[in-house]
Amino acid sequence: MVDTGKRTTRTDICSLALADSRKVPIETWVREAKPVIEKLTQMHGQREATYAAFGATALGALGYTRTTKDVDIVIKAESKSFKDVASEIAGDFGFTVCEGEKVRMLVKEVDGYYFVIELWDDFIYVMDCDDQMWGRTRVAQGLGIPMLTLSVEDMVASKLGRYFMNHRSEDIVDISFLVKEYGIGDYAYFIERIQKIKREGKTVDDFLFEEILKISEILGRGKAVEFHSQIASRRPYKQLLERIMFKLARDSNGVKEVAGKAMLNPKEASRLLKMLEIKAVEGGFELPHHPDAVIAKVLRRG
Repeated sequence: MVDTGKRTTRTDICSLALADSRKVPIETWVREAKPVIEKLTQMHGQREATYAAFGATALGALGYTRTTKDVDIVIKAESKSFKDVASEIAGDFGFTVCEGEKVRMLVKEVDGYYFVIELWDDFIYVMDCDDQMWGRTRVAQGLGIPMLTLSVEDMVASKLGRYFMNHRSEDIVDISFLVKEYGIGDYAYFIERIQKIKREGKTVDDFLFEEILKISEILGRGKAVEFHSQIASRRPYKQLLERIMFKLARDSNGVKEVAGKAMLNPKEASRLLKMLEIKAVEGGFELPHHPDAVIAKVLRRG
């Protein structure tokens, strides 16, 4: 849940909902979410607005059900504006609107809990959506409610973005579920999404590598190495992993040690070291004098 800034109403229910960390019982959540999803589906069918579920909502539709507090929905305005969609849903289902620039939090009290719909204006956590993302949405219904969701690749990217903001371990658990159950078929697209994340000074290679290490704690080292080695063999990942390899080689004594630190199999680690002109010498490695020039050459080679 996000802090949406100023409130449109005099009531304090927005602040109370933000302060309450309790999860809504799944039965209540499904009962309250179902009519809202049906309303959004109707709007989608009438070309009034396009929507896609993400976060725990989309995970539930894909069959990984866990308790949550809110329903995350991204909106692409068509004949109705984002604000109109938020107001109409609030009016139809008795929500209070908590106004924000890119997120409208809709809140109501149900069975002693605060049930929240978060509508995001063509935006997911830390990145804007585009037509390519909208073209990859899919219908899922693990909760018994047919709903449009983001692609698995986009969901992983959005979860990484959320983890970067809040560092909640449940986001890494969610990513691990997606990786384990669905895999990632289009690595190029996945990396493109990660590159769009606003990293506040942290380089994307450091950022993504940190998440690989976190995922390994849940998937297990063997599975994470297999997954990471597959990603590293795709060309778009090179520019993310290269600077990591320079750092690791500087502090390692051999290929096996670098591979272990990089969460790669030795074959993939050797390939990357050779590509980056990092040469094994007695007791360690010899790095090129101008690493950035080597990286630029690798990227030009494509």
